[in-house]
Amino acid sequence: MRISTAWPTKSQLTLLKAALLPPEQAEPHWYQFITEHNLQELDHGCTQVLPMAFINLKDRMKNDINKKICLSSYKYVWAKNHLLMHDAKTLLSLLNKHGIDVCVLKGAAFIGHYYPDYGMRVLGDIDLLVKPNQMSALIDLLESNQYKIKSNQDEVNARGLLKLFYARSFVNDRGTDFDIHQYLSPFLVNRDFTKRLWMNKRPIDLFDIKNLAYVLSPTYQLLHTVLHGLQYAPVSSVRWVVDATNLLNHHGTYIDWNELIEVCSTHHLNLPMRQSLDFLSKELQIKIPDDVLLHFKHIKITEKDKKYYVHSSNVGFQRTIARIKSSWQHYKSYSFDSTQKHNIIGFYHFLLIYLDIKSPWMLLPHITKKTFGVVFRSIKINFK
Repeated sequence: MRISTAWPTKSQLTLLKAALLPPEQAEPHWYQFITEHNLQELDHGCTQVLPMAFINLKDRMKNDINKKICLSSYKYVWAKNHLLMHDAKTLLSLLNKHGIDVCVLKGAAFIGHYYPDYGMRVLGDIDLLVKPNQMSALIDLLESNQYKIKSNQDEVNARGLLKLFYARSFVNDRGTDFDIHQYLSPFLVNRDFTKRLWMNKRPIDLFDIKNLAYVLSPTYQLLHTVLHGLQYAPVSSVRWVVDATNLLNHHGTYIDWNELIEVCSTHHLNLPMRQSLDFLSKELQIKIPDDVLLHFKHIKITEKDKKYYVHSSNVGFQRTIARIKSSWQHYKSYSFDSTQKHNIIGFYHFLLIYLDIKSPWMLLPHITKKTFGVVFRSIKINFK
């Protein structure tokens, strides 16, 4: 059963088809969409897809108010992305100068490497992957250049926080967010996998500067797109569908499917990969090898595979309980020294840092609010 907010609604799917199918097939979906929706009152997911639909169908759109709205949306995204990527260039140049290897992730990777136009893909922040053994040097460099870690805590130990998180956000003086990853995903906090990932990196020439940064191989790019896209979010985001479709359509021949199958089996990620590939194949006619689809269709889904959705998708109280259990295991594995004792009081203080809550009195209200919010949204999704 698909519960996660990552799966498109009926309206979002119609717009996705208008954006991603060949123009002659996409056009009917576009006119169906605009007869049912006011383009100035779209949900978050549809707003993200609108610039791509414009690029795909601008020569077939009627010269009316809807085309003007699409053009305005495209220009806004184009301008905003240029500003964000300018800030990315500044940081990447700094890291490159000091010998810190960086893989550009998610939206910045697609804009910088996979999409020919800055206005095609909405970009919210800049995601970068750095080797774990270079994180200490990176923190020194960021702090000495006025990049600040995002936190509600009064005093922040950046190195301590990075022991707790696979990634953490820093912000520059203009307010641009940089999400710095030391591991690709919370489900892939694994040294052997991380070494493998870096061995398969691809150099790219960003901003006409040779070897300024790297991107993931297409195999790991697809894996990361799916894993990040299928995580639960309060607001529906379907950008993963756009990114995965573009990657498979234009770079699918470079994907090592055997490698992908092995990683999914080893790290218990069969369920999200099965559902995402099945969705892309059936709904958007993406060409995926038949033997790959059959493998994921018939592979046995283990309890550990199922836990992926418990931790990352919207399943009400079950999700909250699972996350508390997961946090307890995380707390027990985290210590500054071997003499640290683990107890409820210590766990309470751990959660304040882990959930980034400033006041000790706000922890219970925070958990209660999040729990009922998740339950309410799961009920809404199930009734749609």
